[in-house]
Formats: sequence, C-alpha cells, structure tokens
Amino acid sequence: MSRSLDVIDGLSADQLAAVELMVAGLKQKAIADQLGVGVRSLREWQHKPEFRAKLREYRREITDRNATELSRLSIAAIEGIYSLAIDRDTPHNVRLAGYKALLDSKIKAVELVDCIDMIEELQAKLEGKS
Repeated sequence: MSRSLDVIDGLSADQLAAVELMVAGLKQKAIADQLGVGVRSLREWQHKPEFRAKLREYRREITDRNATELSRLSIAAIEGIYSLAIDRDTPHNVRLAGYKALLDSKIKAVELVDCIDMIEELQAKLEGKS
C-alpha cells in the first residue's frame, strides 16, 4: 500500500507527517516540498477537523513535555534564588531582588492555575450544551 493511502485517525501518512512537520515549526512551502504535495493541498488538509484535532494533540504533547522540563528547571532556579535571598553575605539589593523574583513567580503560578480552572469550567459548560 502506498504511503498516502495508509489511514490512521482519519489521516493519511502524508497528513500525519505534515502535522509533525508543522509542530516542528516548518513553513508550509517546506512541508509541501518535503512531502511532494502542493501548498494548496496542505491548506485543504488544515481545514479537516481530524487534521486540526491531531495538530492540537501533537502541540499539547509537546507543550506538556516542555512544561515538565520547565517545571524541573524552575525548581532548581527557585532553590538558587532562595539560597541567595537568605544568605546574609549576599548584598542587600541582590537578596531583595531574590525575594521579589520568588514572589513574582508565586503570583504568576496562582494566576496560571486560576486561568486553567476558568478554561476547564468553560469547556465543561460548552460540552454540557452540545
């Protein structure tokens, strides 16, 4: 069976490859050239609900992996800032900047959690009306 005739999740192998290349950040022309399809075909694929759903899924997976790595790194950064902030030998202005950075990070984290909660509530309401 040819590559373009294999179907997974309603998408051909070329369409799945296009999703992967889009998530990787390639431009439409480069994707079309690499897959041997026209840019117009690529644009048509992007209008398919299955294509958009797979693109969202792949982007979400990458975002989740990035968030996990950033979380790990941010813990180390916060520990380093905290060490500077409590070290009496650290200059006063550096300690103050450390405390400010810690507080700013906490505020942003709370705001992010609040936003996620609101989005989930809105999604639940929308799904309930469907």
